[in-house]
Amino acid sequence: MLPGKLVGRDAILQQIYGELKENSAILLYGGAGVGKTGLIAALANLYTQQPGGVLWMNVNQPRLEELLVRVGRAYALDEVVNSESPINVMGAVESVLQRERPLVVIDGKIQADVASRFVTRCAEEVPVVIINPDLLEGPWTPIEVTKLTPDDAAALFKREARLTTSDHDINVFGITKLVEPTPLSVIIAARAMLASKQTPDTFITTLKQLAGTKGNSVTNAFNASFRALNSAIQGVALMLGAMFSGGASAEFMSLLTGAPLESIQQAMNILAQLGMVEKTERYGAPYYHLHSLLQDFTQDRLGDKLNALHQKARDLIVAYVQKYATESEASYN
Repeated sequence: MLPGKLVGRDAILQQIYGELKENSAILLYGGAGVGKTGLIAALANLYTQQPGGVLWMNVNQPRLEELLVRVGRAYALDEVVNSESPINVMGAVESVLQRERPLVVIDGKIQADVASRFVTRCAEEVPVVIINPDLLEGPWTPIEVTKLTPDDAAALFKREARLTTSDHDINVFGITKLVEPTPLSVIIAARAMLASKQTPDTFITTLKQLAGTKGNSVTNAFNASFRALNSAIQGVALMLGAMFSGGASAEFMSLLTGAPLESIQQAMNILAQLGMVEKTERYGAPYYHLHSLLQDFTQDRLGDKLNALHQKARDLIVAYVQKYATESEASYN
């Protein structure tokens, strides 16, 4: 049974699921914020209930060796993880993927030749999804994810804003046009309206004012949501945006900001409720991540302060690694 709750995506979900059932590789591509990762995350829930599970790798221009080591770590393949030349033991990666048959997700920017070599040499007859902004040529079926139709964007906004009547439909359509009809922008706009306790009639006026000053429909929703936050939570969002990958653990953010861990977690929960931050778990601890568009937005707001924050983050990363490298073996791992 296919997952629900994704407005306007039934046809593409069916297409993706049909390809994956045949153990094929697909490339999901499209502009930032259109919901590529969300589509696969919804489908991944089906695979978590199957024996092979899901092997999800977030990447940023990885080499083939990095992908091999990532698989090796996931399946405790010491001969791959500890090898000076993982390519020489690629057969171990192929064997484990053929045996376990997980849904393999490679999410992020990747060179076509790296992805092609991984698919053809390690993951034939294994369901593989490559999520990339651009169309890449390779041994996979390309599927483009586009923006929502006006009707679907309005339906998504109404769902997220808890609007159950058609009384404000004219302004709802106007709002989704002002913020860009992508799931990311629409959801953030709807939740910003809720947080600021506005109606569509007043919220569209706010957005028009923002559009007049910024002139960028992609960031209108982000500006509206950011304005709904108090200064402390704004600061946490900006600090997270200063991270090199746009993500960090709650503990690391506490060290970076000097705020208590509980305060960081509360702030992050609010940001997650607004759709601005994705909350996951790494090594048994909460981890928070900004979408790339939101990271660009926060870094633009930081301006000249960004370089200083980058340096502070570098210094803290070194101290963070040293701390865990000298503690128990479990902490080190």
